[in-house]
Amino acid sequence: MQVVNDSVNPPPSQPYIALDTANAPHIVWVENASVYYSNNTAGIWSPAVHVNNTTNATSLLLNIDSNNTKHLVFLANRTVYYTNTTGGNWSVPIRVDNSTNVSQVSRSSDHNDYLYLAWAENGTTLYYSNNTGGFWSQKKIVHSGGTAISDPSIGTDYYSGTSHIVWADAGNIYYSNNAGGSWSTPPQLLGSDGYAPSIAVDADGNIHVIWGEDNVLYYYGYVLNYPTRPYIVIHNSTVWNYDIEEVNHNDAMIGSIALGDSGTDAIYKEFDIDTTVEGKSYLSIYTKGNNGNIDIYVKDRWIRSAFVPANATGFVWYNITLPPGVWERGINELRINGSSINNTYWYANSTDGVNDWYCDNGTMCSLDYTWMIRLYATEYRGTQRTGDFSETLTSYISSHNASGGNYNITFIVHSDTEGKVKLSRLRVYYYIRGNETQVVQKRIITNGVPQYNSVTATRLVTIQYTDIPNSTEARNYAETRIPDASMAPAPIIDLWNIVEVRLELWYK
Repeated sequence: MQVVNDSVNPPPSQPYIALDTANAPHIVWVENASVYYSNNTAGIWSPAVHVNNTTNATSLLLNIDSNNTKHLVFLANRTVYYTNTTGGNWSVPIRVDNSTNVSQVSRSSDHNDYLYLAWAENGTTLYYSNNTGGFWSQKKIVHSGGTAISDPSIGTDYYSGTSHIVWADAGNIYYSNNAGGSWSTPPQLLGSDGYAPSIAVDADGNIHVIWGEDNVLYYYGYVLNYPTRPYIVIHNSTVWNYDIEEVNHNDAMIGSIALGDSGTDAIYKEFDIDTTVEGKSYLSIYTKGNNGNIDIYVKDRWIRSAFVPANATGFVWYNITLPPGVWERGINELRINGSSINNTYWYANSTDGVNDWYCDNGTMCSLDYTWMIRLYATEYRGTQRTGDFSETLTSYISSHNASGGNYNITFIVHSDTEGKVKLSRLRVYYYIRGNETQVVQKRIITNGVPQYNSVTATRLVTIQYTDIPNSTEARNYAETRIPDASMAPAPIIDLWNIVEVRLELWYK
């Protein structure tokens, strides 16, 4: 144990600690209503430094980004202020928009080191602001009309920048996000005596919330978005996606059954999987929740519990992340047990002839339909070759005019939503008829790209007619391989002799 500062009167308060990229600790605290700072980057604590113009400071929030720049958010006279060390020393604090009468503030950040804030004003309105362009945005209303809004907590998806906020209002716990571009209508998560909610967003974009209610702690976990699969699109046609997707029901809902109020209540479903699933998987269940917990089993092995919140608007898809190692090749029996509260589950006609079953108050019942439950998984390792897409290229040529004798066709290489797919190499294979084409190389995709969301390579394949002298060698070789496509410049393919075109991808 080390002493940081022992000569303070009155004693320091509200200490806050953060680590830099070398895992060295940095701290701030309030002393005589001002903010002080110290670090232990040299093995001993540095002398305390008074942070500029921090008078009547409270609610300190310290953050250190990937460049080891320190960022400090705090309240002073019920106003949100911000300062940083971009210039080496602490900058003069600036006011975040026209914040006023603020009671509490919360902060989060993403992979770009952008900062996001949420705070409550006057106990009636919840506000949000971000610093994604070097300055704080104008504050936006997340929710208004509250009677006692308090304890805001903000978490941000590390890759997408989507923010999620929970807060308390007169004992009720609420949640909202801006995934759709504006703040969603806040559902009440639970209870009437809730306090001090806190939210975290994991690497898959799932939210996790904890709060107190009387003498009990409650947890809520929810997968907001059905995962976006990686794919490649050429001329509006998907020529490749890598996933395991088990959907054996159609979309016409037949009926529903409420189950879960008995410990023996359960729904059963079988998935016939012909591929090894080594990574995470996702269950998507079409249900109307009732603030009930469920337990998920696969082949009678407990996998995890989940909370299905009440939804006043009716049935929705609830998505639940499962850990690696859940599924095996062949038949896998899924069982979902309730625990004292009914959730209602829809069923539909089966598309593969397999019907499901359920248990209601200890009685096993057959179901002439299948539960509307989907399984999705993706394994991001290995080498993959696409199907032939020469018809796609031919379709593009027939509907477009050449520019300067060239057809520039856009390839869209889409990672998954969290950037887990990273292409390390990419090759184009094509087959020709009795003629050799001119093949040169182009740098298309390098390690780490695409990082996330969509990346478009507009000159991945440039097609033009090229007069290549006829030769015995050309006639003897039906297959030509473009060497590693992480080089330059663009490959040129003689379209009129194309028989088959494929992409080969190395991914991790």
